[in-house]
Amino acid sequence: MADFRNIPKDTEPDGYWHSSQLHRLIQEEPWKAYMPPFRIGPNIWSVSGNMDNGSFLIDTGDGLILADVPYFNTLYLQIESIRMAGYDPHDIKHIWITHPHGDHYGGARPLAEYTGAKIWMSRSGEEWWRERQRAGKVMALEKEFDFEIDEHFEDHNPFEMGNMKFRFTFHPGHCAGSVAVFFEDTDRETGKTYKIGMHGGIGVCSTERVLGAGCPLWHYYRYISDSLEMSEMDD
Repeated sequence: MADFRNIPKDTEPDGYWHSSQLHRLIQEEPWKAYMPPFRIGPNIWSVSGNMDNGSFLIDTGDGLILADVPYFNTLYLQIESIRMAGYDPHDIKHIWITHPHGDHYGGARPLAEYTGAKIWMSRSGEEWWRERQRAGKVMALEKEFDFEIDEHFEDHNPFEMGNMKFRFTFHPGHCAGSVAVFFEDTDRETGKTYKIGMHGGIGVCSTERVLGAGCPLWHYYRYISDSLEMSEMDD
């Protein structure tokens, strides 16, 4: 398991480590960035296998859904995390890419081929991702594997699987095609139900980064308005 104290803290104010240092660790010595799985809901586990990105395994009662597959370099750690949480990766039926940044789909193709799972992305996210591919805009940390998108979130809203019903909201701003997921998770032992919201790409990028990535400026403001709208949801 990674020891946060051993990450250099000399490039950020107030003792915070810089993300580029963590990315270098993931690229060169990914095992040192390992994060063990932990439960965040009755049937939801954090299983990214690294301390940089989130990836969530959802047990629907009729197969598994995995939200995001961060890095190719850390995929073996993610598979280990899924097994440590008590699940078989081959039970994953759907891989959800909540937004098309490479640190959220880096391991999608090899995991899909290993499990037979279908890969999901929003239609607008796929269009933006394909444009970036054609332009050769790939993050240095990414090992780029081309793959086909099997399903679009827009075509399955809501989506039901097992004993869960998922609703999707689209919120460009962090990047084009970001998807937030809302559903209820019921504890099968106590019967208590929790309302769950997963934000598929947190944080408003600066206007400079939004425009530099080729996104229209309205994405920036749309993200803020959508976040306010979601904060007022009660169902």
